[in-house]
Amino acid sequence: MSDDTDRFYVCFIDLMGQKSLFTEVKSVTPDPETMLQIIRVSDGLREIVKYVKNRYARNFMTEDDVGIELFSDSILLSIKARQKIPERLQLWLALIVKIVYIACKFRLPFRGGITYGHAARTKSGMMYGMAVDEAIRIEEVCADYPRIVLAHTLVDEFIENASVKKYFTIDSDSAYILNYAGRELLGMSEFAKEREMSRQILEWVLSCYNRFCYTDDPEHNKRANPKLARRYFMWCEYLRLEEMYRGGRNV
Repeated sequence: MSDDTDRFYVCFIDLMGQKSLFTEVKSVTPDPETMLQIIRVSDGLREIVKYVKNRYARNFMTEDDVGIELFSDSILLSIKARQKIPERLQLWLALIVKIVYIACKFRLPFRGGITYGHAARTKSGMMYGMAVDEAIRIEEVCADYPRIVLAHTLVDEFIENASVKKYFTIDSDSAYILNYAGRELLGMSEFAKEREMSRQILEWVLSCYNRFCYTDDPEHNKRANPKLARRYFMWCEYLRLEEMYRGGRNV
């Protein structure tokens, strides 16, 4: 394969905390609440795939340009790098933003990584290679709380490109992350629906933090989970900060 056909931008997204659901289904008969959660995950993944497929047609993309692969509770989205920063990279990043909001619509926390490099994609859509491995590593090691982290090797290239720069911001730990709640993105007409959703998402994340953090109530503390509380707190702080930049009211 030549360089212009075997290099991809890759985004790996994991729906956090869902693997145990599928493990339970394989091992025992799940309870009704677990089944409802599994249905929600399945519905969310189905809507994501439907949206991406429809977006191909609207923007004259083909499956040869953009690929989406699902396995268990994870999503792998890729785009061929036909040039260093392909003309359609901005549209691809917009797809990722839309996927984030669809996941939030179904109350599915997410975490991911974006990278660039060599990979192979079969006719059936399966991908493998160094770019895929690196995107998964970034999700597992760097993402920490619900966010999508940009590989450090892409930072200079992306930030120097005006059409791409607006999709990212620097986080408190100096990592560059997808800025799906940013003022510039949500000010675009394309993301009007997402701007309307942003307040509800912040309230949902805050309620999750309150559910898992410790309080003065001993009964509540039996269900507390410091690890999850920390993740939801960091997520809430990102969303609050971006809402403040957009001129929103505090939660």
